[in-house]
Amino acid sequence: SASLLPSLHVNAPTGIGLKSRNLSIIPPEDHEIEIFPLKTEFKPAGFLHGTKGKLLGKGASAHVHLMVRRQGPSNQLFAVKEFRSRGTNESKGDYTRKVHSEYRIAASLHHPNVVTTVALCTSSSRGGGCRWNHVMEYCAGGELFALINKRYFTPLDASCLWKQLLHGVYYLHTKGVAHRDIKPENLLLAASGCLKIADFGVADVFDGGWEGGIGGDTDGDGRSGKVRKCKPGICGSVPYMAPEVLARDREYDPRPLDVWSCAIVFFALRFYGSPWHAANAEHATYARFKKGWDEWSWSHPDGKIPDPSAVNAEDLPPCGPLFQALQKPALKRLLLKMMHPDPEKRITIENVVKTGFVRHIDCCVEEGVPRLRQVDPEKSLKGLYEVKKEHCHLPPK
Repeated sequence: SASLLPSLHVNAPTGIGLKSRNLSIIPPEDHEIEIFPLKTEFKPAGFLHGTKGKLLGKGASAHVHLMVRRQGPSNQLFAVKEFRSRGTNESKGDYTRKVHSEYRIAASLHHPNVVTTVALCTSSSRGGGCRWNHVMEYCAGGELFALINKRYFTPLDASCLWKQLLHGVYYLHTKGVAHRDIKPENLLLAASGCLKIADFGVADVFDGGWEGGIGGDTDGDGRSGKVRKCKPGICGSVPYMAPEVLARDREYDPRPLDVWSCAIVFFALRFYGSPWHAANAEHATYARFKKGWDEWSWSHPDGKIPDPSAVNAEDLPPCGPLFQALQKPALKRLLLKMMHPDPEKRITIENVVKTGFVRHIDCCVEEGVPRLRQVDPEKSLKGLYEVKKEHCHLPPK
């Protein structure tokens, strides 16, 4: 069996957070964000929901608390992300733009597999200063990381959740947004078991106008067709970073980074670990993986994984026991395409979700999706809609 590094016994190294927000995108002055004091609309959740004002999470750039609306139903919970204070070498203007930038990205996104952002609020710090807060939907299942660490998921769970992640990332890319920090700590589960992508602190708008203008360009979708590359530098969490990001020697397209990270998340879901600490030659497991690709490339100069009809053991890069443990050839082929060391030859997320392998994964969030075929009114409607798969991804209470 494959030997995976036990890298999930602690959280992946924290990403850069607010410090890496791209300040080249400055919203127009006439686009205002509605901002109001947090305490006028929200209050800490009461004892009925656990610890009063429960701290849900704590990171380098923010704390997350559980709250409810003052005038709303007591059972409608919200996660409130309170950002860190402004850094000593950070101007007030730059800090504010970074917070607003993350909010604009998050608030513009509406998809079942993306956390819904509700409001941007201010609060007072103990020192008398101002703190920024993002109010978001509460995901009662918590971080995917915790459940992976408990080895709770079955192969069925892992496949369903991975498909949800792929669909969420595909949606982001259609909106011109790259997340750049896909990892189990940034993937939450709702009470229903639905996976939600969270934390857009290092997200980048690679196509379109300023963040709040996503979905509002000449084509009606905010897309210009031109991809703005990211500057060299570390962004995200090291075990999930693609090699071109770790190299820090050139600008990079952020979309292939997300695809690579999704592949690493698959190994975390299915094998409860990540294959290496970092995708560079300093780590033996990755060095072996890369050597297999290099040797294979001599006889496959186009760098393309062959179609299934042409595939045999010699047609795929010999990337070590990690991939030998994958029993399904279609899955092995897909993951290799997602982890191509050359980002320009890496499969796109659109083509990932269109593969037969992904389309045939049983997923529990596809209820009511019509099949793409014409309906004959003279015949029964039976089979017109996909049947919802009954999965339970959360442990019993």
